[in-house]
Amino acid sequence: MPETVNAYSTAQPQPAYLQKVKATFSDTHGQTVHIEFNPVQQSLRIRLNAQQRLFFIEKSTLQKTLLRNEYGVIMGHLTAAKGNAGWVRLDGRQYQFAYFNAAGERSLFLEPGATLASHITVDSFLMENGDAALEQSLVHCLVFAYAWALNVPVPKD
Repeated sequence: MPETVNAYSTAQPQPAYLQKVKATFSDTHGQTVHIEFNPVQQSLRIRLNAQQRLFFIEKSTLQKTLLRNEYGVIMGHLTAAKGNAGWVRLDGRQYQFAYFNAAGERSLFLEPGATLASHITVDSFLMENGDAALEQSLVHCLVFAYAWALNVPVPKD
């Protein structure tokens, strides 16, 4: 039986800024990558230098997570293995990843090349409740963002 909603309820919807997970990390070139994940819309915004992209995350069969661009074209996919590890394929390149969150210190490794995303900070009220599904979605977003950032040319001084 569907749940009924009281039209006269005094509960207010959550403000939009509480529905987003924001994170930043430094790539191998020392550049700061900013991401914003909206779990309601399953959207991922990535900002690096002057470049900004919008992607959509979609769960698929066979434990795959798809990354679609703003036009609906599949740009890549992620296949999770045990824990927070697995493989990501983006723009024709494949990486193996491992994500660690020990004592509040988050780190992300991508192979080949043993590249490390460092100084990962997450700013969200949503992450305070310890939701495992939201944490996994955030990991997938970080992996997609980092794989994308590795393919962005470094600006010359």
